Amino acid sequence: MSIIYEIEKRRNIIMKKYLLISLLIIYHLPGVIFAEGLQVELSKKEKIVVFPFAEARQFGFKTGQAVADTIITELINMKRFEVADRVNIERIMKEQALALSGLMDESNAVKVGELLGAKTSIMGSITGFSIGKNKKKGFDGSLSVDIKVVNIETSRIEKATNLSVSASVGLSATVSDNTQRERIRKKLFKKVSNKFFDTMRDYFKLKTYIMTVDGSKISLRMGKDMGLRKNFRFDAVAKGAEIKDPITGELLEVKKNKIAHIWVTKVDNKISYGRVTSKKGVVTPGMQLIETPTRNIAASITGGVYPFGQSAVTSVIYNDGSDHIIDFNFGSITQAVVLGFESGKQLYSGSASFGLDVLIANPIIGIKCTGGGLINFLRAGPLSLGVGANIGFFLAGASLGSVSDTASSGFPGVNVPSDASLSAMCIGVGGEGIARLSVNVSKSFAFNINCGYAYFTDAPWGVSASWGDGDESESKSLTSGITNDTKPSPLQMQGLIIRGGISWSF
Repeated sequence: MSIIYEIEKRRNIIMKKYLLISLLIIYHLPGVIFAEGLQVELSKKEKIVVFPFAEARQFGFKTGQAVADTIITELINMKRFEVADRVNIERIMKEQALALSGLMDESNAVKVGELLGAKTSIMGSITGFSIGKNKKKGFDGSLSVDIKVVNIETSRIEKATNLSVSASVGLSATVSDNTQRERIRKKLFKKVSNKFFDTMRDYFKLKTYIMTVDGSKISLRMGKDMGLRKNFRFDAVAKGAEIKDPITGELLEVKKNKIAHIWVTKVDNKISYGRVTSKKGVVTPGMQLIETPTRNIAASITGGVYPFGQSAVTSVIYNDGSDHIIDFNFGSITQAVVLGFESGKQLYSGSASFGLDVLIANPIIGIKCTGGGLINFLRAGPLSLGVGANIGFFLAGASLGSVSDTASSGFPGVNVPSDASLSAMCIGVGGEGIARLSVNVSKSFAFNINCGYAYFTDAPWGVSASWGDGDESESKSLTSGITNDTKPSPLQMQGLIIRGGISWSF
């Protein structure tokens, strides 16, 4: 009995070990059901066939084939598709007695795709194509393409879209018209290719899973071999609610709950690394990741306060050339309220952007344009901290009141009435350094606050006076009377910046 007991005991231990190993293997294999009850998938290269696009004669010789070739190149560069060879496509189409002109219907596309072993076919038509000279003697061009994505297994059109683009080139005395037309043609094809890239990323979203988790750092089972690139983004998902037929009890769908947002920071050949930028739950190994296509364009609306004015009193000296001097003192200008818009390319490691601000400060109003970049050096959950710099210029105008209000000396020989209204304009240049704290509410929405230092200084002011009403109104530029010895004191934006805003990524 003891021998039988020992044998049974050892058999149970061995069975438990095998069961544990089997569960571990199942847990880490894609395409199976894990403990969470969600089927995890790992994308593999999908074979795809692209047919020549249909075209009307007026669009030129082989335009449809040229567009199809551009799209084929884009699909190959994406690396997530295995593209059928054109020679094999033409051979099968000849064998099936099908035209090579691109005039195919979905049934024939499915037939050829099945013979090639493809899962998806791309077909379409050129609906508009033109290149011509514009009024400025340059060239304008436009291209419109209808594209259908057909699922060969189901014979269904999974996606239908129109890609319309335009481009132009300026006048060139050294380049022939034919060369200019070819440049336009290449620009149009490239723009269609870029739009098609976005279309296919949305249709064929990469799917993979988390391998390891170390705080906010993760590794994922996918790399360059599937066309994954740095700054791609994924949603980590877990099993959500089950939707069942109330009559039959059939399970129709399992909802996916978004648990976290992942930003890819490094890509190797078969494995990649990323960071969790926002999360609503616990991120674990084996969790499904689904690509969230985005062009990483960010736009934000901001507002804040800028310092405006180097000193308590800024003077503009006017000399009319006859030793009669007017000293315009336009008081203390301590700060400007700023309302602005910013847009640019947003990356995980930072951003490059262009901004346009409206400056409002009594008595000055103007605009400020800047461009620059920001580097994120610290991320902790929804928070990120970065430093950056911008350079640019501002254009401002000031209403200085009347001559009697601003003059500190008399006006003998100066032909400007004492009740004349004075105004000034300047263009300033400079830059600013900032530190930005961002709070990521979601993957596409964030709050941010900037603190920093600005230093913008102006070119000499242009001062003018105006007086009278209606037909008797007059004006006089006082700028010409400003000499090197009596040029205006500079008006500067110099000091600390505080501003905040909201931003969207799309």
